[in-house]
Amino acid sequence: MFTDYYGLAFNPFDKQCIKEKDCFQSRDFKEMASRLSYVREVRGIGVFTAQPGMGKSLGLRCFAKGLNQNLNRMEYLCLSTVGIREFYHMLCAFLGIEPCGSKPAMFHAVQEQVYYLYHEKRRPLCLAVDECQYLSTSILNDLKLIMNHGYDSLNCFTLILCGESYFNRTLSKPVHEALRQRIVVYLTSRGLMTGNQQDISGIRSNVRAGAFPSWRKQPYPRYRDMPRGTRESLTT
Repeated sequence: MFTDYYGLAFNPFDKQCIKEKDCFQSRDFKEMASRLSYVREVRGIGVFTAQPGMGKSLGLRCFAKGLNQNLNRMEYLCLSTVGIREFYHMLCAFLGIEPCGSKPAMFHAVQEQVYYLYHEKRRPLCLAVDECQYLSTSILNDLKLIMNHGYDSLNCFTLILCGESYFNRTLSKPVHEALRQRIVVYLTSRGLMTGNQQDISGIRSNVRAGAFPSWRKQPYPRYRDMPRGTRESLTT
């Protein structure tokens, strides 16, 4: 194995081995972490978009890891290619609700449970929907309606929409004007800069062991020529 050759304790380029504490603190990562914290505090809607491989899901994982579960209830949903009824069934399963037969019954049950978590348990829901670019218009409309509490005067939970950049074009359609007005945080990641690419290669090669300057210098010109500066492209 190359890990033995370079004196590494594990493969630093394998996403299954990288821990949250080892995550590279790039500009995009810091901005995402800051805005996630803000949208959680105000219990609004946050939209985070980027090209594939830029660390959107990793940012969510690190945010969830650092969240106080006694003060918040974090739920992560990545199956976004379902219909509206299946989506309600997933929400009911997350909230511990028995799915009812009709959509209006499930809608009111979800709203009541969300309000209960916020007002009675003092543990508001933080719902993260990954791969949101696949969400249908009906699901986006109903998410907006679920957030309507007290004649639209109360924010009871946080909604995080995370997906690819073309989701911004979906939101720009007139049918989603009301949803756009509810969004309090936008972030479109710009990718790693040249200095970041050099830093991340050095940090990953130094994880737990094996710092070899002669090995680290060689890939830099290749990293500078990488398109988009994505994290995953640096590992290939």
